[in-house]
Amino acid sequence: MGSRIMHAIIAHQVGKYFEVNDLDSFIIGGIAADAALTNKDASHFYKGSMEDFSKEIEVERFVSKYKNQLHKPFMLGYYTHLIADDNWYMGLHYLG
Repeated sequence: MGSRIMHAIIAHQVGKYFEVNDLDSFIIGGIAADAALTNKDASHFYKGSMEDFSKEIEVERFVSKYKNQLHKPFMLGYYTHLIADDNWYMGLHYLG
């Protein structure tokens, strides 16, 4: 769960590595989950809680919900954001 700047950097590096054809949209997608005006639980596809270290991101739910749009650079950037945050939460499990 990093800053928007960190997510922009991650998206930029991943997008360059995979030669995404619309890098700007990919990077915007990479920060979109944090820019959402709605509840962050919804924009991050969270389940569980921080108190018992069970909080995680249901990446599969995102993929299922947006399977017909995953070819778009924005959605792939969003997916990258969720994976980065999920890895961060997995690190918390090892600390807890």
